[in-house]
Amino acid sequence: AVLALLVLPSDPRRMYVVDEAAAELVCDGPVCVAKTHQDRLTDLAGPGKEALRLLHSALGERAPVSVRENTAVLPEGTTPRWSAETVLLDFDDDIVAAAKGEELTRSLIAEGMVPDCTPVGWTSVGGDLYAQTIAASWVLGDFKPLPGTLSEKLRREVDAETRAVWRELKALAPAEQHRRINAARAAAHSCEGDAFDALNGGKSR
Repeated sequence: AVLALLVLPSDPRRMYVVDEAAAELVCDGPVCVAKTHQDRLTDLAGPGKEALRLLHSALGERAPVSVRENTAVLPEGTTPRWSAETVLLDFDDDIVAAAKGEELTRSLIAEGMVPDCTPVGWTSVGGDLYAQTIAASWVLGDFKPLPGTLSEKLRREVDAETRAVWRELKALAPAEQHRRINAARAAAHSCEGDAFDALNGGKSR
């Protein structure tokens, strides 16, 4: 089991830190997991490297350069903090948990493009998932829903909210596509602003 140790912070926004021994990383090239999950590295390494390759092809120098299991433990209700240089994943994340192969590659691309800003311990289906669906589809060139355990009703809702926006995005000039993608990534990685709204050109839906 992973043991969470509370480190008294000088800044209340600082995080809890996971026990260092449990969080020690095991890597296959640029893809790393916590030592406690090293049995999952084999299935993650191939899709992780492919996700990085595709992200670099789409984003160039702006692309993340590594995939790493997120071992930080934040207090409930805290807004996550993300890095544009690293795709951080949580094996309990719904779009990652049961995904394998190409589905896992799509999920990792989604996490790298527009990570979820839902506060820790909360659940939601909305803008972040919509933005992830569109951004991953933009990188891969085909529209598909992300893996996960959503009900059929919620899947239809996500499709209804995202498919038209993706088509509109792909119909734009390349420069405008990249402008919207960059704006969405900036909003998601800072957890300030609305990534889905950026992809939609600032339109209210």
